[in-house]
Amino acid sequence: GGFIAGASDLVNFLKHRARCLIFTASLAPSVAAGVLKALQLLQEEPQRIEQLWKNTRKMHAGFKSLGFKIGSTRTPIVPILVGNEILAFKFAQRLYEEGVFATPAVYPAVRFGEAIIRTSYMATHTDEDLDQVLEIFERVARELGTFEDPAYLQLNALNHALDFNLSYQGGS
Repeated sequence: GGFIAGASDLVNFLKHRARCLIFTASLAPSVAAGVLKALQLLQEEPQRIEQLWKNTRKMHAGFKSLGFKIGSTRTPIVPILVGNEILAFKFAQRLYEEGVFATPAVYPAVRFGEAIIRTSYMATHTDEDLDQVLEIFERVARELGTFEDPAYLQLNALNHALDFNLSYQGGS
């Protein structure tokens, strides 16, 4: 979403030249039907939402107890502070090799030197799934020396002191 403010010639030019607007149309009927069905399921099966929040609380607590900094996120999308951009890519690769799909976010998506591993959870994840993810994260962090990295320790201490909000998504 967003908007354009400017002279009508500029707005018209952008509408016809901006890649994000070219060939855009309303939702396909199949997509609209899928959204309606998802909303219907959420109304009929509120336990799905309850399970999602249970899983979210478990992962927040689990990562914090292992010494990871997750900021003040309150959503099922949990950013894990890594700090070093290169380490973030290595970390994500090792997670993938261990069967965990998590994506790195580096500058300019986050502030330089504050790279994260972005994880997300669903209601369909079991306790066993979540425990396995925590075990793999801890093992990979120790293997890569994440907890011993001076930059990570410095960022972690600074963020702890400032209670920094790692859900920030802008550049510097």
